[in-house]
Amino acid sequence: MKGTLFLKPLEWQLMIEGEAWSQGQLLKGTLTVKNHGTTEVKLKDLGLSLIFADLKKVRQNSGEKFKAEQNVLFDKSQKVAPKATAELAWTIQLDKNCPITDKKSSYYLQYGHDDKQTGAYLQLIVNPQNIFLKLSELLDVFFRFKVKEKKCSKTGVEFKLVPPDAKDFLGMDDCSIIMNLDDKNNLNLEYFFTLKKLDYTSNAGVGLKSMGLTKSNMEFKQSFTPKEYLLLKDALNQDFLLKKIPEVLNQVKTKSFVN
Repeated sequence: MKGTLFLKPLEWQLMIEGEAWSQGQLLKGTLTVKNHGTTEVKLKDLGLSLIFADLKKVRQNSGEKFKAEQNVLFDKSQKVAPKATAELAWTIQLDKNCPITDKKSSYYLQYGHDDKQTGAYLQLIVNPQNIFLKLSELLDVFFRFKVKEKKCSKTGVEFKLVPPDAKDFLGMDDCSIIMNLDDKNNLNLEYFFTLKKLDYTSNAGVGLKSMGLTKSNMEFKQSFTPKEYLLLKDALNQDFLLKKIPEVLNQVKTKSFVN
């Protein structure tokens, strides 16, 4: 993937290997600057920045400065002569729990910018890491919880799920699961359920009962070590997980939809 920007007298070309990436992946590419002017240009404090920003704010390109998570800059003494080019080979390591690209926000590479110019933005499509995607597939195939949406969360990647159309989950109104890995690569799962139930309530002074819908929230946590949830480097231990996930689901199954 590449991006090009013209800011007289410089022409910027950003190249990055790949079209989409995963959490924890190494980004790498080159940044090339060509001087179309008649005098040399100093490249001090110029280069590229990794930023995470709101999609609307970037599209507006209002000149707002975004906080850089990482910078890769040309050498402070480097210059580019007239009609010459300078090239910067760069790498940026994404964190294993970095935010993913969703409907509201995304990572970008910002380049060709200084104190006066906002430069250009190249959006990075960052997906959940493979382990999280495989676990969401397991929830679909074996438990029929289908992924409705994937989005950023303060504690990890949140998968919004659609519960199965089955009697056991008749009272489930909403559900989601947040996944992350800690420093020891333990897999941490946070489950959030909204349960609904028809309930009879008495009308004061009338002596009659009316039926209404009540809702309640339930949360559960699970944590598994790599030896537990993995068979190989990138292969889930399905037998283990197929025993552990029902420990949560059994607690939110519909026993009776009406009190």
